[in-house]
Amino acid sequence: MAAVLAACAQAAPPPAAEAAPAELSLEDLLKADVVTASRKAQAVQDVAAAVYVISREDIERSGASSLPAALALAPGVEVQRLSSGRWAVGTRGFSGRFANKLLVLMDGRSIYSPLFSGVLWEMEGTLIEDIERIEVIRGPGAALWGANAVNGVINILTRPARNTQGTLLAAGTGTLERSSLALRHGGTLGGAGGSGLAGASGHWRAWFSHQDATHFDDLSGAPANDDWHTTRAGFRADLTLAGGTALSLSGSLSDNSAGDRWYTANLVSATGSDVNHIVQRTNTAHLLARANLLGSDGSETVVQSYLATDRISGGQFFDQHRATVDVDVQHRPRPLGAHDLVLGATWRTSRDRVGSGPGLFSFRNPKRNFTVASVFVNDEITLLPQTLRATVGARIEHNSFTGWEPQPHLRLAWTPNPTQTLWGAASRAVRTPSRAERDIQVDLRVTPASPPVPPVLLRSTTHPDQALDAERVVACELGFRQQFGPSLALDLALFSNRYTQLTGGATGAQSFEFTPVPHVVQYLTPGNHLHGRTRGGELVLDWRVLRGWRVQAMVSLVNTHVGSNSSDPVTIGSALSQAGGTPERLSSLRSTLALGSQVDVDARLRHASAISATGVKPVPAYTTLDLRLAWRARPGLTLSLMGENLLQRRHVEGAPELLPSPTLQVPRSGHVKALWQF
Repeated sequence: MAAVLAACAQAAPPPAAEAAPAELSLEDLLKADVVTASRKAQAVQDVAAAVYVISREDIERSGASSLPAALALAPGVEVQRLSSGRWAVGTRGFSGRFANKLLVLMDGRSIYSPLFSGVLWEMEGTLIEDIERIEVIRGPGAALWGANAVNGVINILTRPARNTQGTLLAAGTGTLERSSLALRHGGTLGGAGGSGLAGASGHWRAWFSHQDATHFDDLSGAPANDDWHTTRAGFRADLTLAGGTALSLSGSLSDNSAGDRWYTANLVSATGSDVNHIVQRTNTAHLLARANLLGSDGSETVVQSYLATDRISGGQFFDQHRATVDVDVQHRPRPLGAHDLVLGATWRTSRDRVGSGPGLFSFRNPKRNFTVASVFVNDEITLLPQTLRATVGARIEHNSFTGWEPQPHLRLAWTPNPTQTLWGAASRAVRTPSRAERDIQVDLRVTPASPPVPPVLLRSTTHPDQALDAERVVACELGFRQQFGPSLALDLALFSNRYTQLTGGATGAQSFEFTPVPHVVQYLTPGNHLHGRTRGGELVLDWRVLRGWRVQAMVSLVNTHVGSNSSDPVTIGSALSQAGGTPERLSSLRSTLALGSQVDVDARLRHASAISATGVKPVPAYTTLDLRLAWRARPGLTLSLMGENLLQRRHVEGAPELLPSPTLQVPRSGHVKALWQF
């Protein structure tokens, strides 16, 4: 890759200061294209799904320094900060650090881990200034994106290289984020006359970033050992080849470490557990290539492939190496009458090697291959020109764990006029079992001896003859968008989801062991014992009060019920635990105000209701405030001051799940940042 870049690189023209993201009018926002909802460019107003776009301007004005912080700007997305470098992100229920019903993509590359069916947010990221927009689809997207897009799809799209020319230097420091540094440089490839490689011309950028965040406190106020350090580097090159084919190459490397404290079962301890201070290390790398080919008949074909590797190490307890290869092809022929088709196929294989030490985890199979192959078709049918459209689509998928999985959807959109849209959808999606659910054995805890009763070790384990099936959802949605003149817009979405075959624990057999001390082993076995439903809605009001002053209010409600036909107390506990990880109400009020051309004053007030379900540690309701003051001191140079969580000294946003970690408190913090582009 370096040789290619070196061969093509030409002297870049004198770079100009990169323009700050412009404030879009409501009309522009509704006309803005999204690609995640239908795998083709489509105006927000026309989408028959609950879609929200977090723009580059939104991210900058929020002061977000991480992906989860940026995602918190979307309605219905529940973001809990669990420690200095760990987050829980979910939507429409079933939230948690290992939320397994939300598919996350970055430039079309899945960052959903098959290890535990979720995203480890501490190891994922990019240069925050390079994000063009984040498209958030609430509700199933499996017909287009495949399994695990159950409650939503998030697609993080980075900026084209032509828009990141010149040099960017950012540095900051604060009470929580002790130091941050980012450097990016972009230039041109080839020449205007196509004198570079094979007549190619285009642009490139390379970037580097480092963040260093200090620890949180636990519930007693004592410092936790959760310091977080992350270092990343990457590149992107966008080329136009002879013949008009657009080629994009990108890649990244990261090294991350975060401390944690795990309580592990110990049969010879008086308390039944040990405290272990560990450092979780993760390393990631990926290389992605994407080609857009335009046919002479107006058709479009997109071919994308990537190789990704990661290593996740949890001290002496756990070490995973994974390599994934993915190939995705989609074709959009020229519209045939009223039909606008998109069809394609995906193939992905993932190979891992898992090692584990004594005392907490063990895996039945240290090596696994997981393969997914699928085809999809999506047809948008115009029933009444400019007014009524129906979308019919399905993905047929085969995976190594549960076999064939059909995932269809049907959507209708009625646009009686350019400012009003009523839409509805019915979808089916599945969540495939994770590698851990199939193969892991965990020693959960020890009940100390109470003579004559010996100690009891609670052990969760899978049975080789009892394969897990996929979790399934049937979702119904109804939405309405209305623009009331040039200054006010409303977006409302309602949903009702029914889940079957949800995974939960059940009481298994008992055995008696003599070492290290005589004790009883009580086994718990996972199975598809649960069913559930979620109902709720999301409302967004966007008001342009004055030129340069925007006020946005969001409210999200979700009611989650998970149950079982079993009277097994372990199964009932699993149901309560799954139902209780999400606040029922989220609300926020955001104001962005430009005082002239040089000063911005931004504020965000947010509230989350309590989490109090049995089976998880309760989390009180909280309300907090973030403020940002930015000053464009000169063209290209912006100085900003941020205050986060200002209404209390510290508060809890969420409790850890699965891993035996302590609950930590998010502190009030301040941060200053200088951003120089030249």
